[in-house]
Amino acid sequence: MKAKTTRCENLHLNQAEALMTKNDFNTIKSHRNIMNIIASTDSPILYNGLVKILSELQEIEIIGVTKDLNEAEVAISKYDVHVFIIVFHNMQKSVFNKLKEIKEHNHNLVVIVLSNNPADQYFTQWKNAGADYVFDLAFHFNKVVDVLSGYIYKNLLESLRSNAIQ
Repeated sequence: MKAKTTRCENLHLNQAEALMTKNDFNTIKSHRNIMNIIASTDSPILYNGLVKILSELQEIEIIGVTKDLNEAEVAISKYDVHVFIIVFHNMQKSVFNKLKEIKEHNHNLVVIVLSNNPADQYFTQWKNAGADYVFDLAFHFNKVVDVLSGYIYKNLLESLRSNAIQ
């Protein structure tokens, strides 16, 4: 059993499920947690692209879309949000301070930023403000799926381990 678990940990979720018995699969399915996401964007086109790539993941739910970080802050405090995705075409310098405020009140919130300004100074400002991941919008849009897949898989393993202890 130990080797099977180790092998599964190194595979993507779908591949791991294929190696398991029907009972193992039903146990995993019953322990899946939905990851709640709020996105903040000033562009309907970017929002549609984000929804399209996120639809690949069954374990997530976009529970809100805001047009600025003030609206996002209200939504994050109101709902159980796990991930906050920021995608702005036209950003103002105040977003860094607002993100810092949001992150200070929500330490476990995973913040992913897709920036259309690839200059290192902006990447550094996003990181200093509390972003966990900052990607260049033009070249790394799909990396959001990779990051979220990793978190989904990690949560699944933690759920299985805590169930095994009980």
